Amino acid sequence: MNNEFEVQFIRRLGSLEKGELAVLKRNAGLKLDESIGVLPIFYKIYYPSKEAGIDYYENACFLVSTLYGHNKYYESSIDFGKTLRKIKSLKGSSSIDNRVSVLLNSSFDSYTGDGDFPYRLTQLVKMANGSGIGIDWIMLLYDIRNWSHPSKFVQKKWSKSYFSENYKDDTNNLSDSEI
Repeated sequence: MNNEFEVQFIRRLGSLEKGELAVLKRNAGLKLDESIGVLPIFYKIYYPSKEAGIDYYENACFLVSTLYGHNKYYESSIDFGKTLRKIKSLKGSSSIDNRVSVLLNSSFDSYTGDGDFPYRLTQLVKMANGSGIGIDWIMLLYDIRNWSHPSKFVQKKWSKSYFSENYKDDTNNLSDSEI
């Protein structure tokens, strides 16, 4: 997986001032065109990457930028399914299973930003923070960018790492063309 775009975006996001992160954070779960006061901040760190003339990264990057301030912990090389599994084991409750199932079945159009995925994801990012569990922001951004992929490889990966006892993720060793 080539994630140079994600690495650079998260680096720029991490360099924002506390007040700028607070403005982004207040817009969590909203679409970019519904947000208030974020455009100068967001476009300070977002450099478009166009494929076929359409920017498919903008809404995924905006979503991550609004979530970033909701979780102060960082953990590398862990997909969000594993993050959710850690929450479940810490809380000792199976009620999170339903939230995870709803998240995995939620929709997100990376071109328009439409869908219930941003709202569902925001809830779980906050839950991870409340449990002291970190997020791999680079991997999360990559996964969000690919949420609408026809093969649903992100949903499958998160499902396996959350629900399967013995799942070992090897997608980090795959090239984008193999996914």
